Amino acid sequence: MSEQFAYTADAEGPPRLRFYIYQTGAGPDGRPLWMFTVDEYDALGRSSPLAERIEPSFKDIMAAPAEFTSEILEWRTMSGGEPVDLHAIAARMA
Repeated sequence: MSEQFAYTADAEGPPRLRFYIYQTGAGPDGRPLWMFTVDEYDALGRSSPLAERIEPSFKDIMAAPAEFTSEILEWRTMSGGEPVDLHAIAARMA
């Protein structure tokens, strides 16, 4: 996982969810791939994986969280917790 391109956000729910989007490996054409994962948390704070998928573009992977929540997510970097605007990042990658 590239620390430079690794983001997380929480949905309060119910259910409580944590989303991850990060760059992982490269496809056959050498372009980076994007991983999306979501974990569900129970009342005791224990997590269990709910879903994951890989997409070839950042724009495609950004659509994944909407399948699990309608909440407005506040994305942050995984390395330091700083807020990030994924739409601005997607525009720079286009």
